[in-house]
Amino acid sequence: MIRKESKGNKHYSGTSPSEVRNHWKKELYGTDEENSTESDTDTEILDNTSSKRKKDFDKKINKKPRINESYQSDIRNHITNNTDELESSVINIIDKALLNAFVLQPLYNPPTRQRLSGTLLEYESGRIENKIKNKLDRSENYTLVLDGWTDPINKSIWEFMILTSDRKEYLYHLKDLSDQHHTAEFLASKTETIISQIGAEKISAIVSDNGANVAAARSIIHKNYPSIINLRCIAHRFNLLSQDVLKSPFGERVIKLCNILCHFFRSSHIGIALLDNTIKEKAVKGGGIKPYVKTRWITTYECANSIVRLKPAFNHILEKSKSEISNNAVLTILQKRGIFDNI
Repeated sequence: MIRKESKGNKHYSGTSPSEVRNHWKKELYGTDEENSTESDTDTEILDNTSSKRKKDFDKKINKKPRINESYQSDIRNHITNNTDELESSVINIIDKALLNAFVLQPLYNPPTRQRLSGTLLEYESGRIENKIKNKLDRSENYTLVLDGWTDPINKSIWEFMILTSDRKEYLYHLKDLSDQHHTAEFLASKTETIISQIGAEKISAIVSDNGANVAAARSIIHKNYPSIINLRCIAHRFNLLSQDVLKSPFGERVIKLCNILCHFFRSSHIGIALLDNTIKEKAVKGGGIKPYVKTRWITTYECANSIVRLKPAFNHILEKSKSEISNNAVLTILQKRGIFDNI
């Protein structure tokens, strides 16, 4: 590009947006706006790229190079990143696409946050709902899932999900029911509304956890619709079973020790720094300690497993930085014989 007239202090006159577009258009396409015809649009320039080059480009982008079996150490490691440099023809196609998107198009004004969270979000939500409805209209043999929870601002949120026979999940309805009493009769009436929208003949079963109100609501639905099987959530049942196991003296003791370590190495500035630096030094994979959350089923395992995984880091801290740990309970746990085996 030609440098404009100097304005002093190493500053120069600015270049207009049209001149910038014309420059890059000429650089990549060999043409400019002055010599372009009305039909010679940027989109047409991209479309006129030879079909052979486009096919070659698609092959290069979508190709997943195979990895030799003798070098595969992990079942998930079935492809490897291609470190070969792209050919100039491929780079040129990418350059043209980026130029067309970010330079040659008219200036783009992003929507305001009000419009984004209002009109645009409502439109997209409606589009997705219609798409789900059309898919559900074309099939059958669904499982209706009912669940409720309290969100961070203490609102009572309830969802109705549809599980298909090919294991697809669709969020069919989400509602704030904070202003209602969640009796079995009320939940059953809400569920019947959903059933009537989908069609009772298309629903094979209804599933929920075993809370007294939702269990009674399932019974009402099964009584009114005998063809709909009343099922209790098996995942929730396994969770309750594992909780009973962990209520044993040994289980409670292990969880308590894990929580003490987790609290110190996630809340103490010294603990955080010691563990983070040691993880990097010892090249321990998988990150730091995972927190335990009582209402999240898998976190008991994740917390305990992360502590066992970090055993080399904890041993290194005891060996090199023992005096930095001011919490006597943490020191006692880490020095206890067989602690990692127990966890």
